[in-house]
Amino acid sequence: GFPGALERSVLDFQSKALTPHASTLADSLKFDEYAAKLQAEADADAVKRMREYHDLFDETLAALPGGQSVDRLACGVKMCMASIVADKKWQDFSNWQMSLHELSDLPMQASVVGLVDRPDGGVAYQLIFTTSREFNAIRGGPSRP
Repeated sequence: GFPGALERSVLDFQSKALTPHASTLADSLKFDEYAAKLQAEADADAVKRMREYHDLFDETLAALPGGQSVDRLACGVKMCMASIVADKKWQDFSNWQMSLHELSDLPMQASVVGLVDRPDGGVAYQLIFTTSREFNAIRGGPSRP
């Protein structure tokens, strides 16, 4: 498939990297709106990929204490956006994320994550990651003096 406008803003197809815009989106209170937009642009392959990542996340989160769950997951051609919700800050989030590499062959080459407070008092870990092995870098923002 051909990446939509949102995906082209988050991925640099020349340097095969996440752009600084990915970090902005990961921290955004409108993350769900952006994920819905990505899902609306999804082709059949992206929908299949979305199901595979959703199954992996559901399975691995269910095995852990603490009640974390997938709130939303959407995939495009070379990236996915996932919102993982928890009742409170989850100390082991990065350990869980790293364990996915050992538990699955599904690529998650480069990723950025934002943490936002939810109105219900819980938190959401907003994750943007690449799903193509060659997209394995994160491009920094403009350097500051």
